[in-house]
Amino acid sequence: MIRQHGKRSEQLPKLLYTSPFKSTEYRNPVCVTSRDWQRMKFMLHKNEIITDAQNTFRAKRLALHEKSQEMIKKWHDGPENLHLRKQKALQRKEESEEELKKQLSNEITKYREKITRETLAHHRLQLMCRSHKGRLLTKGILSDAAARERQLQLESQHKKKEYDKMVQKSFGRAVLEDQESYRKKMKEKEEAKIKKDAEYYKDLDKQVAFQKDLRAREDEVERLDCEQLMTLNDEYKRIDIQSKIDKKKKQSEMAAVYDKQCEEKRLIQKFEREMDRYDDEVVHAYIMNKRAIKQSHVDFLEQQKRLRQQKEDVVFDYIVKANQKKIDQDVSETNRIKNVKIMNDLALKKEREEKEKFEAHLKEFNKQKDTQKKIWEKIKEQQIVEQSEEHKRLVEDDVQDKDRERQIQAVRHQFNVDVKECQYQQIMDNAKRRENARLCEKLQSKHVCDAYNKYDKDVDSFAQDLIDYAKEQGWPTDHLDRERFVAKWCDHDHMFLGLHRRLPKVSKEIRQAQYKQDVKM
Repeated sequence: MIRQHGKRSEQLPKLLYTSPFKSTEYRNPVCVTSRDWQRMKFMLHKNEIITDAQNTFRAKRLALHEKSQEMIKKWHDGPENLHLRKQKALQRKEESEEELKKQLSNEITKYREKITRETLAHHRLQLMCRSHKGRLLTKGILSDAAARERQLQLESQHKKKEYDKMVQKSFGRAVLEDQESYRKKMKEKEEAKIKKDAEYYKDLDKQVAFQKDLRAREDEVERLDCEQLMTLNDEYKRIDIQSKIDKKKKQSEMAAVYDKQCEEKRLIQKFEREMDRYDDEVVHAYIMNKRAIKQSHVDFLEQQKRLRQQKEDVVFDYIVKANQKKIDQDVSETNRIKNVKIMNDLALKKEREEKEKFEAHLKEFNKQKDTQKKIWEKIKEQQIVEQSEEHKRLVEDDVQDKDRERQIQAVRHQFNVDVKECQYQQIMDNAKRRENARLCEKLQSKHVCDAYNKYDKDVDSFAQDLIDYAKEQGWPTDHLDRERFVAKWCDHDHMFLGLHRRLPKVSKEIRQAQYKQDVKM
C-alpha cells in the first residue's frame, strides 16, 4: 500500500520495506515515508521511553525524599551518628552504581536486538530483489526490444507503399528505369535485411536458450533463497516470540516493582507522618524544657549572686580584721622596741651614776654596809612580792586567753558545721543540676553555656585576685591553689568554703601582747 502525504511525499525517496508488524508477504513491497519511519521507531521504543520517563521521575522523587530525610536526620542526630550516615551514603552510592550497570546492560541488549532486526530486514530485501520480480523485469526488457523491432519494420513497409504511390503519380516512364534500379537496390537491401534478420533470430534463439538455462538456474537459486528466507523467517519469529516473552516478563517484573514501590511509598508516608508527630512532640518538649531551664538558670544566678555577696562580705570582714590585727601587732612591736631602748638607755645612765656614786662614796660604803644590806633585803622581799603578783596576773591572763580561744574554736566549729551543711546542700543541688543537664544535654542552648563559661571565668579571676593579694601580703597560697583547682574541676562554690583557713595564724605571744595593750587602753 502506497501512502501519500501531498507534494512532500513525491519528493521523498521511495524505499522498499517489509513491515515487521504485519504478515510477512515478501512479494508486496511497501513505500514508507520519513514520518512512517519516525512513527515506527516510536512504536518500537515507546514502552522503553515510557519506562525510562517513569524511572527518571521516580528516581527524582526518591532523591528529593532521601534529601529531605537526610536533612531531618542531620538536624535531629548529633555528630555521634556520623559513621552511620557515611555507611548509608556508601550504600546508596553502591545501589546507584548497580542501577547504572543494569541500565547499561538493558541498553546493550536493546541495541543488539535492533541490530539483528535491521540485518534481517536488509537480508530479506536483498533476497526479494533476486526473486521472481527481478526475472519479470528482465523478460519485460526483452519483449520490449522485439516489439520495437517489429514496429520499425511496419513503419518501413508503410513508407515504401507511400513512396511507390508518389512515384506512380508524379513521375513518368522516364523515371521507371530509375525506379527499377531503385527496386533492385531495395531488393538487395531487403535480402541483406532478411539475412540480417535471420542472423538476429538465430542470436535470439541462442538468447532464448540462454534465458531458459538462466531461468533454470534462477529457479534453483530462488528455491535456495526461499529455503533461506523460511529459515530466516522462523528465526525472526522465534526472536519476536522471545522478545514478546521477555517483554511480558519485564512487564510483570515492572508491575511487581511498581507494587513494591507503592507499598514502600505508603510506608514512607506513614513514617513521615510519625516523624512529623514525633518532631512536633520533640519541639514542644524542647520549648518547655528550655523555658524551665531558663527560669531555673535565672533563679540559680540570683541565688549564686546572693551567696557570692554574702561570702564576699564575710571574706572582706575577715580580711579587714586580719589587717587591723596585723597593724595593731606592728604598732605594739614598735612601741615595745622603743620602750626597751628607753629602758636600756636609762639603765646605762643609772649604772653610770651609780658607778660615780660608788666611786664617790666608796669610802662611805664600808660605813653604810650594814644599812645597805638591810635595804637590799627589803628590796628583795619587795621584788619577790611583785614577782608573785606578776605570776598571778599572768596565770589569770592565760586562763582568759584559753577561754577566748575556746570561744573562738566553738565559733569556728559552728562555722565549719554551717559551711559543711551549705556544701552538702550545694553538692546535692549540683547533682540535681548535673542530672537535669545530662537529661537535657541536647536541648541546652548556646547562651546557657556562655553564661556558665562566663561564671567560671569570673570565679577564676576572683580566685586569682585573692591569691595575688595573699602573695603581696606574704601569706601561704598552697591551700588557695588547691581549692581553686577544686572549684575549677569539681564545683564553683568550693572555693569559698576554706576562707577562714586562709587567714594568717596569730601566735600566742602576739595575742597576749595585744590583749595587754587593749586592757591598758
